[in-house]
Amino acid sequence: MTDILTQFELLLKEGKMEEAKAMLGKLATRELLPEEEAEAKVLQARLSIKLTNAINQAYIDTLDE
Repeated sequence: MTDILTQFELLLKEGKMEEAKAMLGKLATRELLPEEEAEAKVLQARLSIKLTNAINQAYIDTLDE
């Protein structure tokens, strides 16, 4: 699962959103082992933080303009 998470994050960094979305779809439909489920929750938290930071930065940039 860690390898899949690394691939997913690389897709995000490269701006390949459609590929990342497709990968999430595949992950969502398969049965996860308990450790994979824990890793998926960590990924969800990390993505949430990154998204929140990006939104906050966009807001600050707008205010600066």
